[in-house]
Amino acid sequence: MLFFLFGLIIYTSTFLFFPDNTESLLKYIPVFIFTALPCFFLGIILEEKCYEKSFYLLSLLTIFAMAGYYLVFVQASNYSGSFGEDAVNDNMAAAYGILPHLLLVIWMTLRKMNLLNVCMSIGGFFVLFTFGTRGPLLLSSLFILYYLFFEKKSKNKFLILILLLALVVIVFIYLDYILFFLYRLSSDMGMSVRIIEKIATDELTYSAGRNALYGETIQRILDGGIFGYGIRGISSFSTAPYTHNLLLDFWLDFGILFGSIYIILMLILYVLGWKNAKNEGERTCLVFLLIMGPLHLMLSHTYLTCGYLFCSFGYCLYLIRHSHSIHDAKQSKSF
Repeated sequence: MLFFLFGLIIYTSTFLFFPDNTESLLKYIPVFIFTALPCFFLGIILEEKCYEKSFYLLSLLTIFAMAGYYLVFVQASNYSGSFGEDAVNDNMAAAYGILPHLLLVIWMTLRKMNLLNVCMSIGGFFVLFTFGTRGPLLLSSLFILYYLFFEKKSKNKFLILILLLALVVIVFIYLDYILFFLYRLSSDMGMSVRIIEKIATDELTYSAGRNALYGETIQRILDGGIFGYGIRGISSFSTAPYTHNLLLDFWLDFGILFGSIYIILMLILYVLGWKNAKNEGERTCLVFLLIMGPLHLMLSHTYLTCGYLFCSFGYCLYLIRHSHSIHDAKQSKSF
């Protein structure tokens, strides 16, 4: 409750000390106070074993529904000319919306493979690819690599590594053919080909708009005072909704001093949470929240709308409390 009150105080005090941000602050009040911030309490009670089956079924339905919607409705609308270009291409909201569900299905697939999980994972990954957004592809790849090399209990880890390296080599050798096939397939289905075009033109890691925004934001941070520009400080100099970088967001909004303090406290909380995670389920759940929270925010969106960030804070506290309660129970039994 103290964390929730602290968040409310910081947000509401910005109206008083940074009145120029009022319009932007009013816009984000509903989602921050009633959606994102309360996810902290969800994290405190999040036992992955209790909710695993429910979340898994929900994720399967979500992937199936989103794939069906984009492959059937959007495709038909695209052919009829009634659906705008922005609704078909570069659908970042849809990509980040399907990402947590895809990660959960991938987790269950890597833990215990069956035909349904494998098909849904491959299908979901393809749909994610055709949304045309790089961030979710990178985050899902990080999750897969983490689980394979740190959590997957198998005597064939070396074989898996060899197969992955062989796959990379094959993709590299036949990259042009693969890109052409994916381009034709995505185009025929009315999906985005943005990522394919960027790979083909060696522009996958380049973004002129974001680079310019990063440069301007860093200069503003250096020129700002000790308290920064307040929450939603970006609205004072840019029409962009966010900086696409969590660290820059903190330093811009709270200043270098207080922004750094918040970042350090966040890192300490994550380290303590990791140290108190006792099994594969708790560790992977924490990694899932880290990917959907801070790592996601290093690429896109703002912390004001990211419930996963606040959920990760609560989950770390849950892990710490749970570990201490187990330790205390063992000590009481020994007496």
